[in-house]
Amino acid sequence: MKTVSASRQSVYSALDSEREYQVSRWNETTTESGGRHSLEEWFTYMVDYIREAQHAFSREASQDAKPKALNIMRKVTAMGVAAMEQHGAPRRAWTIGREEDRRPAQRRRDDRESTEDPDPEAILGREL
Repeated sequence: MKTVSASRQSVYSALDSEREYQVSRWNETTTESGGRHSLEEWFTYMVDYIREAQHAFSREASQDAKPKALNIMRKVTAMGVAAMEQHGAPRRAWTIGREEDRRPAQRRRDDRESTEDPDPEAILGREL
């Protein structure tokens, strides 16, 4: 089977086009919700579409299901983008690579492994 790949730029372009479509389709003038949903609703919609893709793969030849599934992938991924636009977009904290990317949990583990006993007065900033 032939493998097709896409650049990150073309992937983001596809997601932007899907978000533009979603915003034009689901907004304050077209729906009561104005296109805003709870996180639970977003996950429910996304799972429903993922099941649709699974259904296509279970009922159709792969060459017929794949284009449908890729359209669903674009739609679901853009739904995730919409959910993050509405509810926040936490950045991934890296544990590999640059020192400043280490997670706080890693720093705490490093502190526990330290052989120095901390000075309680220094920690509290006053005499005990």
